[in-house]
Amino acid sequence: SIIDECVNLGIRRIRFTGGEPLLFKNINEALMYAKSKNLFVTVNTNATLITKEIKKILFSHVDDLLVSIQGFSPASDKKLTLGTSDFTQKMININQMNSRIPLLRTGTIISRTLINNFEKYRHLMKSLGIKYWDLYRPMAQTFSEEFNISKKDLVTLIHYVKKSRLQGYNI
Repeated sequence: SIIDECVNLGIRRIRFTGGEPLLFKNINEALMYAKSKNLFVTVNTNATLITKEIKKILFSHVDDLLVSIQGFSPASDKKLTLGTSDFTQKMININQMNSRIPLLRTGTIISRTLINNFEKYRHLMKSLGIKYWDLYRPMAQTFSEEFNISKKDLVTLIHYVKKSRLQGYNI
């Protein structure tokens, strides 16, 4: 009914996000229904729960897949997600989907690890064939200084991004 209401209001795009939308037991039906209504369908995911069945649905019913990538390696990802993500499976899934989804983007929350290892992240994005990499504001966290970003840190990051954009990267 929400999808029908969106269509009736003239909305042309819909985003499935969460938490993790692939945990929703009827995600396949919801994606198929949204596409049947000619909506531009975006899914935000951490890409670790993608099964063969879900891949088929994503390939045929998703226009834009936004994958959260917090680390540049298994160790950095574990540190930044508190071990809640399977980095290796995520990389496998991204590789398998990159040529099959019309728009595959990645998103990373700004952290000290990102700023201190920007080239490693950029190399990872390039190796995955990522054309669009979104950076998101730091999240205030009580468990770590990782996201306590100073003005100096942001200036450094902006320098890296500007340099990368001049080299043709979409960040």
